[in-house]
Amino acid sequence: MKIVAFSDIHGSVPFPKIPDGTDLVLVAGDVAPLSASLDLEGHRYFRIKEQIDWVFHELPKWVNEYPSTDFVVVPGNHDFWGATLDGNPNWPTNLYVRDNGLVSVRGKNIFCSSWVLPINGRWIYEMANEAEATVALRIPKHPQVDIVVTHNPPLVEGSDIDRCSNGDHCGSKFLTREIEKVQPELLVCGHIH
Repeated sequence: MKIVAFSDIHGSVPFPKIPDGTDLVLVAGDVAPLSASLDLEGHRYFRIKEQIDWVFHELPKWVNEYPSTDFVVVPGNHDFWGATLDGNPNWPTNLYVRDNGLVSVRGKNIFCSSWVLPINGRWIYEMANEAEATVALRIPKHPQVDIVVTHNPPLVEGSDIDRCSNGDHCGSKFLTREIEKVQPELLVCGHIH
């Protein structure tokens, strides 16, 4: 199976070109542009309706360019449109958008999670603490999970997989333990750039 995986494109248009013969595209969050403005008092607010409109128009248009490729998209902490997942019945049939849970595509069971560890309390899919990871990032053991796609990375001792640009680590110890238990064929995560 030929797989392309990426994350954190933050509304790059055009979307990445997918190589011919790709069976599965995995997107690990932060798909849409994040528009922000200041109100009259100088407080920042996000223009979420613009993001929703953009995703509901641009994402299906891109996926429709590749009718023989399946797409699994996991929203990230900047993807406020994820709160409207049930609101778009017009997704292409080869597009699977999941913020948490399992999806089976091309014979592969894929666990998806949008949740991230605490940042500053203003993002969607932001957990209050690592203890919440025991629910949000719990990977089911049955059926066998073949692929894990999360926005938050695991915490791997001695690794920089979860190191932020400020030098801090933001990976989840719980997610690391879950991955070690389940032993998926592939892990795709985002969030760090």
